[in-house]
Amino acid sequence: MLEIVKLNPKYCDILANILSTDIALHKFLSPNQAMLEISGDDYYKGCLNWENKRNGHNFCILSNKIPIGSISYIHKDTESASVGMWISSTYWNLGLGTQILEIFMTMIEKNNYMYLIGSIQKWNPRSKRMFEKCGAIFKEDENRWYPTFIV
Repeated sequence: MLEIVKLNPKYCDILANILSTDIALHKFLSPNQAMLEISGDDYYKGCLNWENKRNGHNFCILSNKIPIGSISYIHKDTESASVGMWISSTYWNLGLGTQILEIFMTMIEKNNYMYLIGSIQKWNPRSKRMFEKCGAIFKEDENRWYPTFIV
């Protein structure tokens, strides 16, 4: 069973371990940077700092109560929020991304946003497909796709 819960320090050791050891995920998140080991405390503090700087909100994605990734949004304006997410590569290609995005859109709607937007690198067509399955409308430039949902 999938759940999205507000980020809590009790999940951060597992999330930090995923980011510190998942080579396939690292290639997608930070392809031009060395993989670093981070602690759960560092992860949590980094998320809080990001929330304060970006007017954002971080959440933990749980599968059967076990942390498998993170999803977040930035408040863009009174109508729009911008989403970003990652899950452990162990859970890729199982259709979970689509389910997670659908759950998250319901959460966004409850916060009175009309639009959920994103930005996807063109070298990541699987993410684009996930957004397509959920009904996104796309704009694009030479490097990125920009999905928009009306929630």
